[in-house]
Amino acid sequence: MTQVGALFERTPEGVWVGSCPSVAGAFAQGRTLAECRRKLRDAIASLLEFAPAGDLEDLRDGEATAARAELLHIVVPELGDEERLTQAGIARIARVTRQAVHRWVSRPDFPEPVERTSAGPTWRKSEVLGWLASGRRTAGRPGVRTTWPPESA
Repeated sequence: MTQVGALFERTPEGVWVGSCPSVAGAFAQGRTLAECRRKLRDAIASLLEFAPAGDLEDLRDGEATAARAELLHIVVPELGDEERLTQAGIARIARVTRQAVHRWVSRPDFPEPVERTSAGPTWRKSEVLGWLASGRRTAGRPGVRTTWPPESA
């Protein structure tokens, strides 16, 4: 009998997820830790049943590997649920030059930026799209709804 290391983690939804780093593709999940452990043993056994001989020898002859699990504290920027756009992103979406966008953002009716980063200010995509749909823009190529060339009346 060979021992292999396994990692188990409980998700925020309460589901247990297990994996075995020394057996490629060995993953399982269960409602309880015991169920997850049982399913992971079955998954490992199934994978090893069809594993190339070299993989099995590596497991038999391998030395125990010390594993350590720890929590890392990281800072995740809060972007909210909504995508943000820079001036370059607005120019791509509106199909205009960045100079045109630069003129738009100085207008009083243009949405206010929600954040100022080292790359410049950012705007909520939904607010920018709403402003563009309102037809208040005056620069750039014709919009999708505009017939080009204009029909003569």
